[in-house]
Amino acid sequence: MPAKPKPGPLLTAFNSAVAGNTNIDNVVDLAAIEGGRAIADAIDKITADELATPTEKTKALYLMPHLLSILRELLATPLARKNVGLAASEHKTASRLSLIKDAAAKRTA
Repeated sequence: MPAKPKPGPLLTAFNSAVAGNTNIDNVVDLAAIEGGRAIADAIDKITADELATPTEKTKALYLMPHLLSILRELLATPLARKNVGLAASEHKTASRLSLIKDAAAKRTA
């Protein structure tokens, strides 16, 4: 049985973002997490492929906005955390639902 390939740099970074984010519910958010992993892995594989054409590599990078969208949904970007009022020090203690509710209440007030 061949060895499992080592994850590429983007997939590794995505997995680190998921592992370090305490606002993620691994059951409820699993589809988003797996979607992000699939996109990151696809980008890694195409950009690392020596036989891929420059056009194929560019097309793979067109997936980046989708990956960033998933990261935003998981509150895994600085702007997403800022938009829900999550300071760096609060990142480890606040629940994502409470942050979203607080942000919505601020907008309606």
